[in-house]
Amino acid sequence: TDDPRKYFFEKPGLYVPPKGGETFESGCKRTQEFIHTVLEPYYKKNPDARLMVVAHGAILAALMCVLENRGIDNFWGQGLKGNCEETIYNYDGKAWTLVSEDKPQENPYMKIIAKEATASAERTANVLKKGGVVIIPTDTVYGFSGDGDKIRTIKGRSETKPFIQLIARPEDLAFYTEDTIPENLLSKYHIFTKTPLSTNTEYNFITENFTDFAGNEIEDSRHVFAKTDSVLMPKSIIVSEILFNPKSGFSDFVEIYNNSDSYFDLADLFISNGDSYVRITENYRLFPPKAYVVISPDAEFYEANCRCNDGIFISANLPTLPDKEGLVMLLNRWEEIIDSVYYDEKFHSSYIRDKEGVSLERTFNAFHFWFSAAESAGFSTPGCPNSQQKINETRQSLSLLSDVVTPNGDGENDEMILFCGEVELGTMCSVRVLTTSGKLVRHISSNQLLGSLDMVRWNVTDENGKIVPAGIYIIQIELFRNGKKVGKEKFSCSVLRE
Repeated sequence: TDDPRKYFFEKPGLYVPPKGGETFESGCKRTQEFIHTVLEPYYKKNPDARLMVVAHGAILAALMCVLENRGIDNFWGQGLKGNCEETIYNYDGKAWTLVSEDKPQENPYMKIIAKEATASAERTANVLKKGGVVIIPTDTVYGFSGDGDKIRTIKGRSETKPFIQLIARPEDLAFYTEDTIPENLLSKYHIFTKTPLSTNTEYNFITENFTDFAGNEIEDSRHVFAKTDSVLMPKSIIVSEILFNPKSGFSDFVEIYNNSDSYFDLADLFISNGDSYVRITENYRLFPPKAYVVISPDAEFYEANCRCNDGIFISANLPTLPDKEGLVMLLNRWEEIIDSVYYDEKFHSSYIRDKEGVSLERTFNAFHFWFSAAESAGFSTPGCPNSQQKINETRQSLSLLSDVVTPNGDGENDEMILFCGEVELGTMCSVRVLTTSGKLVRHISSNQLLGSLDMVRWNVTDENGKIVPAGIYIIQIELFRNGKKVGKEKFSCSVLRE
């Protein structure tokens, strides 16, 4: 076989793990970190201590591989350790040395035969004929062959739990079931490469004169794929735009953004509203770094009206998104939260009267600041960079998003936004708006507790709720911490009105 997984025991350096699996290099790196951050510091503080490490066989092999500096090609050493076998190492504060190692124990009821040994197949067949059980290594796990009741006893398996049947060819399914197998299942295939794929690299797979297992010809085509074994960490993919109150006759959409430098499979992602969740797609779909994906029942419509050519559009149902407020969460296949967003129609510009068809856009990739999409962008930007993504994380600790405000309801600079970045924990602010002569116009905030990245908004109204006349205004900010003033800043802001 050309399956790279066959090298798991024979040539670990050439082993290519299945999707979601781990490389030998990664396993050794994890154990090396454990040695350097846990074992060695403990021994340096307690030189006479004796520690026992209990783990799965592969992890123990990785520990020994690192301690003996054997290299990946000799990962298994003398072989996989059996249950309760003991290997003892000594650490002198600088290096590890092997003290003793249990040899494999003989079991009178079990014989180990090398697969390549003479007459191994014949001896295995004789054991099965006599009603015995044979444990055979496969590419990844050990498979049991023999009497089902005996196997259940050995494994402690319930009679109601069925066995997995391994078959050589898809058409052999007919020997085990009378059910009709959908042809699309037989036409799926996996690609294995002779050399490991590089991380963060796109590959083209071109099919010519291909047939599937059912004999169907596969149309000549080009497929783009990449290594997608990176771990989905929180904020590696984020919700970047939400349309939760569409115009009559249209559907909601959720836009997500790959905020990392890694490739992912969209089939590993789920969207939830906190009560229910749906899988984004049932089939493999590549999600490149820095790309946008739009999920909606009306994905074709949004794609046809997209103002850029970079977005990926997936037609799929969404969990219910209420028109007033709600929750959108991204989950991985283990139901771990990758991103969680609370939205509220109050996040919209106060000058947009009809909020139907107006989406909320995220203004920070890594944080939760939301605002209405700009009118110039059609009040939504599915599949494209957000129209309100003007704030960036490199701004100074206090700054205005724009020193010109135009309260005309077009979604662009309708309000004054004061950006507060790199703020220490426990910082509070008071913000006032003054005329150029020093007269108070509006007290925006008083002792407002700030986050590490935060913003303060002014909707260009005075203390009575009326829009202020056009002119230049002074924004005065005072920062407090532990009851003491720790900073003061002033900005000028021009209000333009039609």
